[in-house]
Amino acid sequence: MKQYKVIFNILKESWNIDKKFFLYLFLGAILQAAISIVSMYIPATLVDMVQTGNKFIDIVYMIVIFVISTYLLKQILGYVNVLIDKNATYQAEMLKAKLSEKSMSLKYKELEDTETLDLIQRAEMPISWGYFYWALNVVQQIIIALVTILGVVSILFAYNIIYTIVILLILIISSVIRVKVQMNLERVMQESVPVNRKYGYLFGISFNPEYQKEMRVFNLSDIINKKVKTFNKGILKWTKEITIQDSNIRIFETISSTLIMFIAISYNSLRVLTDKFGDRISVGKFTLIYSSTNTIMQNVQIISENISKLNTLRVHLTPWDDFINLEEEKYQGNLIADEFNSLEFRNVSFTYPNSDKIILDDVSFKINKGEKISIVGLNNAGKSTIVKLISRFYFPQSGEILWNGKNIEEYEINSYIDQISVVFQDFKLMPYTIYENILPDMNDKEKAEDSLKEVNIFDEVSKLEKGMDTYLDKSLEESATKFSGGQNQKLAIARALNKGGSLMILDEPTAALDPIAESEIFENFATLTKGKTSIFISHRMSSSTFSDKVLLLDGGKIVGYDSHKNLMKSHNLYRDLFETQAKNYI
Repeated sequence: MKQYKVIFNILKESWNIDKKFFLYLFLGAILQAAISIVSMYIPATLVDMVQTGNKFIDIVYMIVIFVISTYLLKQILGYVNVLIDKNATYQAEMLKAKLSEKSMSLKYKELEDTETLDLIQRAEMPISWGYFYWALNVVQQIIIALVTILGVVSILFAYNIIYTIVILLILIISSVIRVKVQMNLERVMQESVPVNRKYGYLFGISFNPEYQKEMRVFNLSDIINKKVKTFNKGILKWTKEITIQDSNIRIFETISSTLIMFIAISYNSLRVLTDKFGDRISVGKFTLIYSSTNTIMQNVQIISENISKLNTLRVHLTPWDDFINLEEEKYQGNLIADEFNSLEFRNVSFTYPNSDKIILDDVSFKINKGEKISIVGLNNAGKSTIVKLISRFYFPQSGEILWNGKNIEEYEINSYIDQISVVFQDFKLMPYTIYENILPDMNDKEKAEDSLKEVNIFDEVSKLEKGMDTYLDKSLEESATKFSGGQNQKLAIARALNKGGSLMILDEPTAALDPIAESEIFENFATLTKGKTSIFISHRMSSSTFSDKVLLLDGGKIVGYDSHKNLMKSHNLYRDLFETQAKNYI
């Protein structure tokens, strides 16, 4: 049962979501079993009544009872099935939502780890393919079949225990063989997944407009076609193996069902014709026993088929279960963070997980309230890493970061993050409206408009038909607009301004802007960050001219921390970087 741990975990989650779902499942199973038993028992009784010459009116009464009882049971079952379907849909949606919730509570380092990113991608597949709903439906079918078998077996035991045991043994042996063959089929199908995935990827490229441009200009279609044909051969090989395994399953099913039917017809016919094997039975009893045997066989097959489906589901749902069980970020601090007064890096060293490269090496600096600090340096000098450490996405391997004199890890995470407004280098806007992006937690149109004016994008937004209520992604809204990278960056800055943190961090905030727009941001920087301490990270050295101090990084070390004017006088590297960029920047 260990291999079905994933299924049990999902059922446990389902139980926690709504326990009534399982009540509906068992009620539906009992009703379905009752319908099956009534459908076997009453017709058999009618046959005996006709054979023994019962009064016509008695036969009519029995028919009426059969019709009414069957109708009522089916009506109730139909209502219960509606409840099951509605609840199963809700359960599946809640299980999907748990994936999103989990991603928000993971350690940030996991979200930059390639293995975790691959796991997330695989965990999303059960969502898009409806595997959660399928899993709950499979469990429902197994429960119905089990309850039906229990009810029908009680009829057969009352008839002949040995006969019942023989039939059950044949069915169990057949089911075990079927499950093993099915598992072998699943193994073959799993081995074919990498080939199918690569084939699907290449096939998708053929229809991707972004790749089509390159393929047409550089005549790359022949290469793609050759690779697709190679994968086609591999797929044909796996398809042949899958067909063989599937045929084996059908052969075992045919043999077992034929054997059971032979025993059922032969033995029970003899019981009708002679008393050598026990008391003779009526034709109606023969009908009941034969129908019961057939019903058990069908329901055992249903269980066997659905166990095979559980094997398939187990494979597909395992990434979801693995992702849900990843270690979450645990913040220990409980102090409430006050407004910014000082930030200090004290002998901080940092290396990214699964890497030996030292990104920050014994870094120490202090920022005081009201200061505007520019952090500059060559690419990969550690500038953006400082932002991630301040934001508590990562923690130093050694040293500490102090907020108002206390280690940032001592602060309750939400109160600490409330004090920080950040425009990340790789910022993302949500696929919502402009207004929802720049002011997600407040209802203040005037404030939103003011922030758009501050970053000089208000006029462009006003020209849109729906203004700030315009969506930014056509995936959710057909009338959505598509802004340029520079326009999106302005919206990201507006969002940071509206947050109201006492420390503002802008990590490459002008990277996607043209020179004119960049100049506007630089000129308005003092206004944009008025009353706030600010950190400005940029590869453009001109940003340092309006800062109180410039922190110069080189190879993960601080090689300069002073005003622009003083660094130009005393620091050769800083002066060379500034003059080289000034000379080449147009």
